[in-house]
Amino acid sequence: MTTSLLCSATYLSTDGSLDQMTWFSYDPAGRKKAEYITDDTSRSVSQTFEWTKNGALSKVTTPS
Repeated sequence: MTTSLLCSATYLSTDGSLDQMTWFSYDPAGRKKAEYITDDTSRSVSQTFEWTKNGALSKVTTPS
């Protein structure tokens, strides 16, 4: 997924917008396992998700 977050003269070296890209990965049961976000300024963050054998969310590891 790609989203334009901000249009500004600051980003004229690109297309004038700050674009954010988000990637997801899923386990075989279709539950979100990880999320990775990056943008035009080279910032990036990721977070992971862990699930119990019964399908309940048990842990989310967020960016520090």
